Amino acid sequence: MTLTASVLREPAYHVPPLNCLRLKKPCRAQPPGAHRRKPQQKSDVTRLEQKLDGVAAILTASDLGASKVAGAPLQLPTQPFLSLTLYIDQFIKSSDEARLMLDVFRNEFMPHFPFVIIPPHMSLEELRGKKPFFFMVVMMIACRHDVPRQTALGKTLKEIIGQKMMTHGEQSLDLLQGLLVYLAWYHVNLHLGGQLTVVVHLVMSVMIDLGLNKHYTPRKYAKPQRDYFHLDRHETAARTLEDRRTYLGCFYMTSVVSMTARDFEAIRYTKYTEECYTMISEALEYPSDSYLVQLTKLNYLGDKISRTIVQREWDLSSGISAPIGAYVKSLEAELRKFKVSMSLELPQSVPLLMHYYAVETFLCEIALDDNVPASRYGSFSVTRLDMLFACLTSAKHFFDIFHSLPASTHFDLPYSTFTIVSHLYVVLSKLSLCIHDGWDQNYVASYLNFHDVLDRLSKKAEEARELILQANQLADSASSSNTLLRSVPLVWMTVTAKVQDIKAVHDARKAEQSRRPQPENPTSDLGAELPGLPSECAMPDTLSFFDFLDEPLWQNWA
Repeated sequence: MTLTASVLREPAYHVPPLNCLRLKKPCRAQPPGAHRRKPQQKSDVTRLEQKLDGVAAILTASDLGASKVAGAPLQLPTQPFLSLTLYIDQFIKSSDEARLMLDVFRNEFMPHFPFVIIPPHMSLEELRGKKPFFFMVVMMIACRHDVPRQTALGKTLKEIIGQKMMTHGEQSLDLLQGLLVYLAWYHVNLHLGGQLTVVVHLVMSVMIDLGLNKHYTPRKYAKPQRDYFHLDRHETAARTLEDRRTYLGCFYMTSVVSMTARDFEAIRYTKYTEECYTMISEALEYPSDSYLVQLTKLNYLGDKISRTIVQREWDLSSGISAPIGAYVKSLEAELRKFKVSMSLELPQSVPLLMHYYAVETFLCEIALDDNVPASRYGSFSVTRLDMLFACLTSAKHFFDIFHSLPASTHFDLPYSTFTIVSHLYVVLSKLSLCIHDGWDQNYVASYLNFHDVLDRLSKKAEEARELILQANQLADSASSSNTLLRSVPLVWMTVTAKVQDIKAVHDARKAEQSRRPQPENPTSDLGAELPGLPSECAMPDTLSFFDFLDEPLWQNWA
């Protein structure tokens, strides 16, 4: 055994240390390092001094930064916002193309929506400089020759709207007119996701913030209340005809969407609305102002119908006391009086008549509401059956006029037209399925067949596609640089398949009716759930045809 091994080997028994023997105390083993000196703890004063030194260092650095950028606010990291000029340059190939697109909008889109007008004398450069956001929306709508670029423009516009309104809090006529025209052709980029309610309320928000819905109000009566503590302006704040025209456009669009596609409180018709309507009708600054005046008056009647008899809840506490038929007869008289005064010499007389019969249908479709108790009809001369027949007749007139429109115009019609058309499809389906004493479903099918009406839409869409192909071939053969080719809008690509699906839902409802025993006192049963149908195929009470494309079924056909 080596010396090292013997030294490292533990002894076989325990030898007490000398200290323990000398002190005559029991020996206890202690852990290693038990007698090491512990570092002295810093006193409270020392720690406080170190903290104060740190604070002083931070303040010194802050003073140095402030001296470099005097008075600079705190800079938070934000997403860079490109100027609209850079966005426009990114999407528009050349000034020549932009001029052609502007001409397309002026000549083929603007006549359908008389509430936002580009003056004939305004040049491309002037419009782009004064109203860059509105200009960009116009370019997006008129970019019908390049659907991928139109889609990219639509995506970019949504981002710009968010930055302008939420990040920068912008309030301008340029922004409002751009949003209004974006809403007017809302269905152009429906494949990007349905946000109808959002866009409608953004329009209303900017309009209210700009104060376009009322006269100038002295600050002591103004809202928000903070304006109370500012001195009144002594200069006159006269509204221009452009301001008033834009406001009436907001009234028109919110009223139409409320009547057909969404259940919300639209802008009310007030004395100021009537003043704007009167001033524009007297001035007639543009030829399209006559059409604007007629649309506004007609929408006033539609709004009056909605606030008078179209209610979601019917109970004894309702403000309606007379029989429903009396209200219908009174409002019908107002409608007939307006029809006599309509200017049918207008270039837009056909869509105006369509709009008239839509409002007339809207008046009588209260008879399709099963929530209205029979007692509300009473023994008045205008019965529920009378209203059903009147509703069917008005719907027939509407579709006759709609089907007379040239196929070439279908792809350019505004959203307001198609949301009305889609609402009439729902009304016709309900009329075809209604069960009521004296109401004959077979007569309805022979008078205005639901399938035939939808097939006409598919046929018109196919005709429009053929016309586009022919026009593009002619333009190619002529090698004209003054013509932009056309593409079929994405929202129209799946119309035929979507029509077949709507017809299937309608037929399933009818089949379910025939399988169930009919009650002794039949009432329409249009809201019942259908077994075997997926929830996304259920037809809502107020179906916007192009909103229907935004349902989950859209992804299956896109």
